[in-house]
Amino acid sequence: MITKVPRTAMILAAGLGARMGQLTTEMPKTLLMVQRRPILAHILDRLAEVGVDRLVINLHHLGEQVRQYLADETRFEIAYSDEHDGLMNTGGGIRQALPLLGDEPFFVINGDAFWLDAHQPNLVRLALAYEQSGADIQLLLEATPKVVGFTGQGDYFMAADGRLEKRQGQMVAPFMFCGIYLMQADVFHDVPLGPFSSVLLFDTAELAGKLFGLRHDGLWAQLNSPEGLAELSARLGD
Repeated sequence: MITKVPRTAMILAAGLGARMGQLTTEMPKTLLMVQRRPILAHILDRLAEVGVDRLVINLHHLGEQVRQYLADETRFEIAYSDEHDGLMNTGGGIRQALPLLGDEPFFVINGDAFWLDAHQPNLVRLALAYEQSGADIQLLLEATPKVVGFTGQGDYFMAADGRLEKRQGQMVAPFMFCGIYLMQADVFHDVPLGPFSSVLLFDTAELAGKLFGLRHDGLWAQLNSPEGLAELSARLGD
């Protein structure tokens, strides 16, 4: 349980960004520009605004550029989890970084996540929801029709109490996962080191009735393609 916003976040920045094509040939996806600033800069602003001051960032593709970009960053204590010997995928990347993350709850943010808050910071809302729900994992979700750069059929159905059920088969689900979530180290109990997707953790939590969601309030964009990036830029007048 928590009584305040966690001070630690992990940013998943080790991906190849292959779906961005030539845009990520010489630049990691998290450093692509939105409103003349890297995606990563926007993530850091959102984290600093709610009091996060410890970051763990995993690196692989062109990771030295991320280190260089953050060399003068003074708002955070930053640790790096190096995956240059092999990608660990999302879940495996967090599992490898657990010694750096500690035992308290922490945020996990995909390195290509872009969001704007409405009346209250969504990270504050996520922390409050996590505490109230008793979740193992609390996901931030966006209503599927609202997603900038939307492709696909959605990810989850959400019950009135926030419990989540994953979309199956050809169904169209009303919510998409935003790549932003809250969890803590004990979710990885008995999970060995090695590459695996965080979705496996979500599925385990769902089976236990401990996977909960929170609807995002504001603007969220899916930045996994050049088309999504262009649509966001047009939406923001960039």
